[in-house]
Amino acid sequence: MSFVEVSGFICSPIIGVILEKMGRKNIIVAGFTIITIGTCSLGLCDLISGKNEEKGDQLFFYLAVLCRLIQGVGDQFV
Repeated sequence: MSFVEVSGFICSPIIGVILEKMGRKNIIVAGFTIITIGTCSLGLCDLISGKNEEKGDQLFFYLAVLCRLIQGVGDQFV
């Protein structure tokens, strides 16, 4: 859960600069789109084959972290 906040901490200054150029409405729509992509990807992580083996567990963990980072970026957009 903390990876959402980590990505938000890193991306907030960048998003502040982009906000001036793209406009608030476009940023909010993009944010909800990014959150949706991250959430759907996180749900699809359950389909990883060999999840109970060591390499499958590691792959699941790293993909889940990546999906949570994506959700954090989208959250900061919103």
